Amino acid sequence: MAVNYNSNGAGIREAMGSSLNHYGIGDTADYWYINSHGGTKAASDEGTEFADVVSEDTTLITGTCSTGCTTGSTQIKLTVTSGAGTQGVGRILIDTTTGAISNTIVSMAAGLGAAEAVTVGTPITQSNAWGQLTANVRPSWGNLASPPFSTTQTFSMNNIKGTYDTTHPICFSDQFNDNTIPASVTGSGTITITAPIYRPHASGSYVYQGGMCGYWIEVAAKTSRSNRYVATVVGSTSTTTLQVVFFQFGAAKSGPLNGGGKWTNQAFAIGNIGNLSSIGTTVYASGVTSGTFVRQYLHSLNKSTFIISKASYSPFNTACTGATWLSSSEFTCTISDLTAGPHSSTTANFQLGYVVSSKPNPLNVNIA
Repeated sequence: MAVNYNSNGAGIREAMGSSLNHYGIGDTADYWYINSHGGTKAASDEGTEFADVVSEDTTLITGTCSTGCTTGSTQIKLTVTSGAGTQGVGRILIDTTTGAISNTIVSMAAGLGAAEAVTVGTPITQSNAWGQLTANVRPSWGNLASPPFSTTQTFSMNNIKGTYDTTHPICFSDQFNDNTIPASVTGSGTITITAPIYRPHASGSYVYQGGMCGYWIEVAAKTSRSNRYVATVVGSTSTTTLQVVFFQFGAAKSGPLNGGGKWTNQAFAIGNIGNLSSIGTTVYASGVTSGTFVRQYLHSLNKSTFIISKASYSPFNTACTGATWLSSSEFTCTISDLTAGPHSSTTANFQLGYVVSSKPNPLNVNIA
């Protein structure tokens, strides 16, 4: 709607006020233009003003699943507890009844396509198959406006490894997040799949099935007013390697966790410890440095638990709790099962603890 309002008289004028709440994906914008010669005629006048408040919405729908509450369901109904009508389209659904998988990041490197390969310390489930699309996949935009918000498509892929089935979800690593279960699978070298598709996907995109496809990594340190921020695990190409992307501005960005320049860069990046020592269960870390601002960030964040890795004395390589920063380059923390010592290690890495959700979609995940 556009409102054009011309005023030639004296006094206060307000053409229009508006409030816009957008609960689905897609751009959100308001445009306002004011032309004025000032207008102040008394000490209490405010002249020409424009009030602009843009904020991230914090209203979240919560409730209990009442219909379609089984594995493989494509539609569910809720008995709503709060936030009715704010569920939107294309947003993340979180099952809060299931706990999280805790793990440690060992290293990060370039992954397949737009993904980043994240090596974790504790084994996870490998995807049962992955391959690449041979052509673009385009759902009908008209179908995305109403339930079930999808178009059934038949598409082909060049199989790289494994066997696709009609049981496990598939994930796409390209412009848009998508998680669906195939209705049919045929072929071997070239795989033909029929499945409901919720977003368009480009030729050459990687498609993973099973394993960690559909899981998420969340940084609780960046949770703001109940809003939760996640990086998407699209697959797992070994029992220790996650393929992870960060969807922003309609694209899957490479390097989302370390060097992406976003919140993930700050929270997941690995800091370095010059020296570690302990007496009893108390650990002292000094010479804390990093090639980025991780050291200063973690110091200002003052989180209480870190994950230590790559220490030459292996009992150090675990969660260290109750961290207290003595300065931006040294801290103390506690490892409860250390022997009396003293013990030491010349170099080590550390990072905030992180978790991966325990089944598709982020499920009650937290960071210590």
